[in-house]
Amino acid sequence: MIDCRRASELVSQSWDRPLTRREKFGLRFHLLICAACRRFERQLALMNRVFKRGEECPPEPMPVEVKGRLAERLDRAIQASTPPQSQEGNRPPRSE
Repeated sequence: MIDCRRASELVSQSWDRPLTRREKFGLRFHLLICAACRRFERQLALMNRVFKRGEECPPEPMPVEVKGRLAERLDRAIQASTPPQSQEGNRPPRSE
């Protein structure tokens, strides 16, 4: 008989590779008696469906006006964080 830790590993692995007959049998038996692991299996299946659906739907393009506002804010932030250019007389001394 497998414990909950091993059952959760097998549930996760079953999405990546085929389980052996022994693993399938042990997992199915454990799931018959363990409500927490059955819940985990359902939650993982739901997450896989959601993520798979997300791959099929391309993101909506950003509206032009939003892009413009974002570019302006980025420019202002960059200008605010950039120190002023040093001039000839204001250069720090060289270390030799």
